[in-house]
Amino acid sequence: MGSVVEETPMTHFEIQDNVLIANVELYWENHAEFCQLCDRLMQSGHDRIILDLSNVSFIFSAYMGTIGKLLADVAKADKRLTIRITRNLSWLFEIVGFDKMGSVEIVA
Repeated sequence: MGSVVEETPMTHFEIQDNVLIANVELYWENHAEFCQLCDRLMQSGHDRIILDLSNVSFIFSAYMGTIGKLLADVAKADKRLTIRITRNLSWLFEIVGFDKMGSVEIVA
């Protein structure tokens, strides 16, 4: 008898250790959940946190404000934030200046 692999539905966002991973396009409908998880990540005991947006190709404007707040909160708490994005989104983070406020990592 073979083992049965249960498929769990992919969540919109997940926290793995010190990494918040977005598994969904960042539309308004998921913004409240994203904000809650950013707060939870900030409250974790980690000095270095990572926001992994490498699965994202669209970011609604409200998320940029939330990411900016996260950058400010990280600086106040003497923590470090790395934001992982694809090359397709790098222009947006450069225009907003997030690449100068934190570490922006471009992944394939």
